[in-house]
Amino acid sequence: MNCLFSTKKWAAVFVAVLAFFSGSAAAEDLSILCTLPLESLGNGMVNVYKAQTSQDVKITISTGAIVRDRIRKGEKFDIVITTRDVIEGWAASGQLAKGNATGIGKIGYGLGIRKGYPKLDISTVDGFKNALRGAKSIGGSEGSVALGYLETLLRDLGLAEELKSRTKVFARGTFPKWLINGEADMVVSFISEFIYLKDNVDYAGPLPKELQSYVEFHAGIGAESTKKEQAIKFLQFANSPSVDSLFMSTGVDRIR
Repeated sequence: MNCLFSTKKWAAVFVAVLAFFSGSAAAEDLSILCTLPLESLGNGMVNVYKAQTSQDVKITISTGAIVRDRIRKGEKFDIVITTRDVIEGWAASGQLAKGNATGIGKIGYGLGIRKGYPKLDISTVDGFKNALRGAKSIGGSEGSVALGYLETLLRDLGLAEELKSRTKVFARGTFPKWLINGEADMVVSFISEFIYLKDNVDYAGPLPKELQSYVEFHAGIGAESTKKEQAIKFLQFANSPSVDSLFMSTGVDRIR
């Protein structure tokens, strides 16, 4: 009886110790929230960093709108990577650690089209306008930076009213499903996304230089992070020459 009790007792102790160390290991993960246009770059940097340092890093990729929602609801994080204006706003409000915000990269806009759509020449403004006019539907994700830019383009090109009925806004977090399944013919979005999605979406090319614009993506460290030193090391790594090739291959330009 005593032997049986002892066995059960030590088994319970073993389980408790295992749970403790498992929890401790999970707690040591460096947690990164990253916006969708940097999906390929973010995953690539994390993989290289883990291989070089053996630091456990967990990166969660979502649209910018979803990242904002998660942080507004109180989700804890060590690093967040999103658009510069959002990072600056959070830094000013005290949600980020002071003095640690840093630029990551900038991305221009391109035109993506569903697989099987006729080839397009959008190298000129007129070519781009004709491409938009020829679409049965032009998609965008609710609350996205890219949708905002598309709406600005349509107004500036005098196409807003003409294409109003053909511009479809889809729920946040659903891109690129609606482009892949044909609910929309095309989308104006970040070049990096089309490089990442090359197996499922055709890329017509970058916007003409007269219409091109770049969005800067910055990173900040959470004010409540308990791993600020590790976070600083990761951001230093992200700005080091060791990942220059990742930038070139994922359609993201360095901020110089």
